[in-house]
Amino acid sequence: MKINEIIEPIHVERPISKPYNIEKMGQRQKIDTTNGGAYARGTPDPLDTHMYRKKIRMPSNLKNDAYYQYIKACSPFMKSNPYFPRVYEVVFKRYSNGLVKPAYNMEKLMTISEANSEIENLIEIIAEKIYTEKALAYHRLGGLMLWNITSDIEKGIEERINMYEIFSDEKLIQAIQLIQEVYNSNSAFSTDVHEGNIMIRLGPTGIQLVLTDPLQDNGSSIAAGYNPFSGSTVGYTNDTADDDNDSIEDDPF
Repeated sequence: MKINEIIEPIHVERPISKPYNIEKMGQRQKIDTTNGGAYARGTPDPLDTHMYRKKIRMPSNLKNDAYYQYIKACSPFMKSNPYFPRVYEVVFKRYSNGLVKPAYNMEKLMTISEANSEIENLIEIIAEKIYTEKALAYHRLGGLMLWNITSDIEKGIEERINMYEIFSDEKLIQAIQLIQEVYNSNSAFSTDVHEGNIMIRLGPTGIQLVLTDPLQDNGSSIAAGYNPFSGSTVGYTNDTADDDNDSIEDDPF
């Protein structure tokens, strides 16, 4: 066990002497999403097979960054609630023009696809753990699918269902309630629970569903005003940045 599993993630700031080159970023007409999405990419740690590093591609407005706010909110509960990812270190690159790029060092988990190839009846095992008998029977009538699970978790976050009638696992309900708080804290946030944003942890307690990235901010976290789909930049220049929006000191872990 890593010592950081029993404490909150370490918060590290790394000053960069140069400004972030927004103009160069705007010239990139296409972003390679092979190892991640348009806003972040992830790579396994070559020195530790149990670790994974997630880097944000563009400067982030931390107050509008759904992933940062989610990790910040669940960090005190990462050890006690198995539905949260375990993040050991959050590293912030702060450029001389005030822009910030966070990166997250965390546990390496199994994707649903990887777990499906190794674990027989994966979805059934997860469903039996999280659902009430009534909810499980209802889903089995229509053919139990992963979509049932992700959809019900989204409905829980959005408060469109009575979670105590659907879910039997108190830890999952507690996790969803915390995500609700983050979701309701910013009108730019929306739910984003799907196969790519949930993963599997294998441990002494068996197969564990992990809610790795349940919210999205619909681009509001991009501090430079860069649209990765159109390749355009708006708002900031290389010489100016809104330090209030991106200040780590204003919004520390």
